[in-house]
Amino acid sequence: MNGIRFYSLVSFSGIVSLIRVLLGVVFLLAGILKTSNIISFHSTISNFGLLTPNVLPFISYVLIMSEIILGLTLLLKIKPILFSNVASFLLIFFTTLIISKIIEGESFNCNCFGVFSENKIGLKTILRNVILLLITIFLSAYYHVERNHKKIENKHERILRRKEIIAHFYKSVKVLLITFAFIFISLQCVILAQQNLTLKERLAIIIRNKNVVKIGDKINALTLIDMNGMNKKVFDIVSCKTIVFLFSIDCEACSLNFPVWQQLTELFNKEKKVVNTIAISLDSISTTKKFVSKLSFSNSIYCVHNKGIFLEQFKTMLTPQTILIDDDSKVEGVWLGTLTPFHIYGIMKRL
Repeated sequence: MNGIRFYSLVSFSGIVSLIRVLLGVVFLLAGILKTSNIISFHSTISNFGLLTPNVLPFISYVLIMSEIILGLTLLLKIKPILFSNVASFLLIFFTTLIISKIIEGESFNCNCFGVFSENKIGLKTILRNVILLLITIFLSAYYHVERNHKKIENKHERILRRKEIIAHFYKSVKVLLITFAFIFISLQCVILAQQNLTLKERLAIIIRNKNVVKIGDKINALTLIDMNGMNKKVFDIVSCKTIVFLFSIDCEACSLNFPVWQQLTELFNKEKKVVNTIAISLDSISTTKKFVSKLSFSNSIYCVHNKGIFLEQFKTMLTPQTILIDDDSKVEGVWLGTLTPFHIYGIMKRL
């Protein structure tokens, strides 16, 4: 009977040791194989969009060395609790990053195992990382309990110890789920801030390069096409100020702007402002008609008749734009992107 108990104990601890060794081999190989294709790994880290080019090589080498050190410490059973927790943090951090990029629609090679992992990031990558994460949590829980209980005297103590391991495992999973949520939200804030900064920089370049109309520019007579397919001349005889809403069908910001443009038009009527409002679509008349049929929009909508002539006047196909033209056919104000209450206030002050 004692022999059976001893065999049961040895087999369980032996399985844990085998899992630890295999996990150590995985981390060690991952680090070593990355060195054989370091350029691709640089590219993968760069695709996450969190690091500047000057620190990218340094961080890449730090990550590779971290994996090699983690692999060796797990193989040699050096501070298994500490390094299992470090491995858990690395796995949850990169899994969160991968999920964020997949949600954004990004697709690039994982390069987790150098030349042996040319697959794109996806569900398999996430599933593999989750399995490895659960293993690291289990090892941390096991060695945490083992550290506090060196010997097993009887079957009852062995059962209690395994229950304690399971309880510690579940507790660690809960902590890591909270950590995942925190990291995910933090990463989304950083990614969105960087994307916003990039968009602002691109917009600033466009404005500096004079690729949008500026205050004071003269708008000459222009032929547009109404929703009935008839040509319509605008800006030829101007008796009052005109607001131009420039949009395209595939522009998400434009879709957000339509309710604001409608609200602005209703505000003109309420305040009895004498102003002409027209919306100009950069898409074909058939596409535009299908799009506007789903909208509650009371303004006149036109399509561009001649894009070459249109570009001479408005200089860009950037959307959405809200352009105020005075009664001398000169641009009085230009608002790029989605209108805010502050922008609406600025427009109303100019009328």
